[in-house]
Amino acid sequence: MAQSGILSVKQIIGVRSSVTNGLAFQDEQTVVYIAGGNIVLYGIDQKAQKVIPCSINAQALTTMTVSPNRRVIAVAERINDHPSVTIYDLQTGKRRKTLQPETMKSTDIVSLLFSSDSKYLLTQGDAPDYQLIYWSWEKGKVMASTDIKPTAGSQPTASVNQVSFNPQDNTQICATGHGLFKMFRYTDSTLKPSQNLKQEHFNFTCHCWISDERLLAGTDQGKLLVIQNGEILHEIKVDTKSDSRSVTSHYSMDERSGGNESSMDINADGDHVGKSEIKCIVPYSRGVLIAAGVNKVYMFDRIDDNREYYRRNREILLPSDTTDKITNERIVSMCLSPSEETLIALTDHQQIYQLSFSGIDITKDVATFSYLADGYHHAQVTGVDTCIRKQLIATCGVDKSVRIWNYETG
Repeated sequence: MAQSGILSVKQIIGVRSSVTNGLAFQDEQTVVYIAGGNIVLYGIDQKAQKVIPCSINAQALTTMTVSPNRRVIAVAERINDHPSVTIYDLQTGKRRKTLQPETMKSTDIVSLLFSSDSKYLLTQGDAPDYQLIYWSWEKGKVMASTDIKPTAGSQPTASVNQVSFNPQDNTQICATGHGLFKMFRYTDSTLKPSQNLKQEHFNFTCHCWISDERLLAGTDQGKLLVIQNGEILHEIKVDTKSDSRSVTSHYSMDERSGGNESSMDINADGDHVGKSEIKCIVPYSRGVLIAAGVNKVYMFDRIDDNREYYRRNREILLPSDTTDKITNERIVSMCLSPSEETLIALTDHQQIYQLSFSGIDITKDVATFSYLADGYHHAQVTGVDTCIRKQLIATCGVDKSVRIWNYETG
């Protein structure tokens, strides 16, 4: 009796850009992202894929994170309207652990992050309780948890969109979001609030640590704030080519002039909000890379040893593609290779781009991304057909394009 065949996924054309923090490097040549209900490990040089299927019962995949030792990936899933985190071994593709946040009232997890030693994991739930859980993930043990609630005087619609460990201290945690910036300290099996920002009227979209004491936080109005001990030290307007300013002197000058520039900036016209929104920040050895607004990344160099002041020195643009007529494409996630040689960017139009820094013309202040693979459809695929004589398929979609693919090579 002949054995029945087993179907397996060999090649996936496309990417799921709705997964937050949806890009990472496994090594210098391998990019990790989500496509459909699968984890894809894409070899840049070989242009080959390794596919790890996620839970078959998952209704949605919401966010992911790769451990700093690059051995495992954690993926947040919604299963039967309950949140779940599955951790996979990136080498073997096998499931290592499943974490069930049983006390979380939300159906979705909005942020995940491993500690710098890869031993612990943070999971941040969505509304209504915005529960933050600190896990010893290999043991499947909850070390501590807390519901993040807005402080008195902050916006009533405050919400959380990102959590992180201090890379130098696993006991210090930052949570940011819409009208919210909070710090926590893990001690005695609890998460205790500490050093909350005194001005929580900013709508924070992302943040990153730049030292053991300081963070950079981006806002929906294109501001980058340097924060330490609950104080805003400096601010940078990313779409203005100038150095960062001392917030203290900026506000003091404003008060002396009798105006209220600070208030006007924060409550700017609604048309401005979102146009220069900072979507992600990636630190590197000489400064930070910031995806903000439409079609571009800003490179900022640090101009002092105290990590306080930054100067914009270059823009990296998405390639213009008149056939796709994309005019408002935004980068939603970025990652930098371990050697800082290659930058990968994922956009809300389901495209992945790359940039090799060694290929940049240093005499120019503008560089351009190229496609990591052939451009994908950026809207619903409505038709597909296969070629009988060759390893080709044709697809068409709502984006008014017809594309030809080699299903052996992608």
